[in-house]
Amino acid sequence: MSVAAALMTVGIRTRDIDPLLAREGAADHEGNFAAAALRDLLHNTRVRILLVAVILFHLANGACFHWLANYFSVNHPDTAQTYLSACILISQLVMLPIAVVAGRLADGWGRKPTLLVGFALLPIRGLLFTTVRNPYALVSIQIPDGVSVGIFGVVAVVMIADLARRTGRFNLMQGAMNTCVVIGASLSNLVAGFVAREAGFRTGFMMLTALAVGALAFFWAVMPETQRRIRRFAVWPFLIDAGKWLASLMAG
Repeated sequence: MSVAAALMTVGIRTRDIDPLLAREGAADHEGNFAAAALRDLLHNTRVRILLVAVILFHLANGACFHWLANYFSVNHPDTAQTYLSACILISQLVMLPIAVVAGRLADGWGRKPTLLVGFALLPIRGLLFTTVRNPYALVSIQIPDGVSVGIFGVVAVVMIADLARRTGRFNLMQGAMNTCVVIGASLSNLVAGFVAREAGFRTGFMMLTALAVGALAFFWAVMPETQRRIRRFAVWPFLIDAGKWLASLMAG
């Protein structure tokens, strides 16, 4: 795959690339690329809020699947591998169409309302984990996880692109966001593991649910919309496009 990617890169024609557009940058008085200063990014309140929201999202979500794996291993050791494989498969299958839908919704509804759906599903999932014990039901709870992560994977990057417009710092900001993802997920596993050891899985899932509620409240109350102009979302053309996509997928 790396060789194929390298060959495709060699095939890109220089004259087809607009450096300013590609790097989300602005031009100086001589028409050359000019990137924003790092201190300007650090002083951007919307950038800081979004990065904190990313940490909170993964702080509430990072440990859920690992705890589910531990639960299956302890309570269903003979079939744990099958259940976990089903969990992974369901999440991935849900993420694929949701990623397509999320991109359209982010343009029509706005970035913030669309990502709020992803944040809102986190406490619902955590609450279900605290009450459900049937293994088949636990596997089905991965459906909202696929929806939530699918939305986040698309809309968070789009919001970063909005904030990076005319700064020339898109890659830097995307790297900062990915660093925040790792920070949130690492802290989630660290804290959740300690709570699970001391108080059990149920208490741990309740803690993650509380963190998810806090993340939702923070994002809803503090994060501003990043899209400059929200285009009106047409439902029927979207449904028609989705139907065509599903038909081509089934035919292929």
